[in-house]
Parts: sequence; structure tokens; C-alpha cells
Amino acid sequence: MKALLSVLRERRGRQRIRLILSFAFCFFAVSCHKPESNVDKGDRLQILHKGNGPEVQDLDPHLVNGVGAFSVIRALLEGLVTEDPHDLHPIPGVAGSWEISPDGRLYTFHLRK
Repeated sequence: MKALLSVLRERRGRQRIRLILSFAFCFFAVSCHKPESNVDKGDRLQILHKGNGPEVQDLDPHLVNGVGAFSVIRALLEGLVTEDPHDLHPIPGVAGSWEISPDGRLYTFHLRK
């Protein structure tokens, strides 16, 4: 009988060790997994992730005064004209075209449809 109890205790000890090692292996395997970064996810789904800094206080372009807020306003709103990225001359934005009076004091914008 003592021999049987001894064998059972030995088996329980081995089972506990196997169980602990199994949990340790599973924990190690899960912790080694590298989570997908925003860059990887964006590349895969064709999504642009852009940080904008602190929360924007207002969406009125006349009231914002921070660079982060200006970046958000610029992404949301389009002006009558914008600048060409190569030589910075004005190109149409919301306005399809515009006319300037001979005296240079009156600008008439024709909005695109």
C-alpha cells in the first residue's frame, strides 16, 4: 500500500511539473508574439494614420492658433485657392477659377461644381 501511495504521489508531482511547464511555455509563446503596429495595419488596409497632437479647441479657422489645430483644419477644410507644392504659385482649390479686376482690388471667384 505504501508503495502504491508513493507511486501516486510521484505521478502527481510529475503531473504538476508538466502542468507548470505547459503554462510557462504557453505564457512564453504568447508573450513573444509581436502585435501589429499602426504602420503595418495601415499598409495592409491602405489607411493613413496621422497624429495631430493635443485636442483641437475649435474648428473655426479664425480662432485656432496652434500648429496641431492648423493641421487638423487644413485636413478638414479646403480654401478657395491653395499653393502648388513645387513652386508655391496659387492653384484652384474650391474655386475653379478667379478673375482679378484691373485695379487689383476686386477678386471674383467662380466655385467649381
